[in-house]
Amino acid sequence: MTYATHPITIALLVFLACCGECGHLQPTHADAWTADEVAVARLTVSESFANTDDARVITWIVAHGARRRGVSIAQYVATVHHRHTRNAARPWLAGLDASMQQPAGWPASVSWAERGAPAWTRRLEEVRRYMAEDEHGCDGQPVTWAGTMDTPGLRRWEARGYRVLRCGPTRNRIVGR
Repeated sequence: MTYATHPITIALLVFLACCGECGHLQPTHADAWTADEVAVARLTVSESFANTDDARVITWIVAHGARRRGVSIAQYVATVHHRHTRNAARPWLAGLDASMQQPAGWPASVSWAERGAPAWTRRLEEVRRYMAEDEHGCDGQPVTWAGTMDTPGLRRWEARGYRVLRCGPTRNRIVGR
C-alpha cells in the first residue's frame, strides 16, 4: 500500500474535496458559539430573517443596550426582547441554539440539513463578525428598530425627537438621532 492509496489519505482527500473552502470550516459543536452570539442571532432571525443590514444594526443596538445596563447581551435580549423569540407562528425560533440541531417545530417543507442549518450558521458567523466590528452603518446613532406594522411606535419615537435613519436596505425602520 502506498501513501496515495492508504485509506486514511483517500478519506482525507474526499473530506477536503467536499468541505468547500477548507480554511472556513463551520463550527458544529455547542461550545463554538457564545450565549451572547446565539441570543443576538436568534433575535435577528426573528426580526429580519436573512437581511444582513438589519442584523448588523440590531446587533449593534442590542450590544450597546446591554453595555449601558451593565449586563450580558444574552441577559439583555432575554429581558428586553424576549417576546420576539417566543413567536407562536414560528415556534422553531426559540429552538435555534448552539447545538445546531433541528429545532422543534421546524417547517417540514424546509430541509434543516440543506437550508436551515447552513443559514443559521451564516447568521451566527455574521453576528460574531458584527460584534467584533462594532459598526452599525447608519447615518446617525441607532437606538431601536420598528417594523412596518409599528407606525404608532415609530410616531412616539419621532415625537421625542428621533428620526428614521438610513442604514442600507433594511427591512425594519431604524430609529435614532
